[in-house]
Amino acid sequence: MIERLRQFFNEQDTKPLSVHELEEKLEVNEAADFKELVKALNTLEESGELVRTRKNRFGVPEKMNLIRGHIQMHAKGFAFLIPDEEGRSDIYIHHTDLASAMNKDKVLVRIEKTDDTRGRPEGQSSVCLNAPSIR
Repeated sequence: MIERLRQFFNEQDTKPLSVHELEEKLEVNEAADFKELVKALNTLEESGELVRTRKNRFGVPEKMNLIRGHIQMHAKGFAFLIPDEEGRSDIYIHHTDLASAMNKDKVLVRIEKTDDTRGRPEGQSSVCLNAPSIR
């Protein structure tokens, strides 16, 4: 089911979908298959491959202007997101936009604007996927 969901979201250029919309589109009819669907959605959400919106809909982070990567803190308090996607430039994050993210945390960051002077993207920490830091 996980592979089926990955394939569906990669092939479909769609807005975030609810569990019931996914159930219809993937033609899930059995109760056991529905449980497997929900379990797969939770697994993909925990890994950061899918994001759950405030309205309980699931979508691909990249299609929602979110970038997946890890935080690299600077001594002055600001940080950079080092994207998982190779070839993508680092994203500056102001200390007030870090939320609870700490050094080496795996996060999703929303790009807010581009710095006019340097052309560097600036972002805001949105979702902390896992936190290896001791708090």
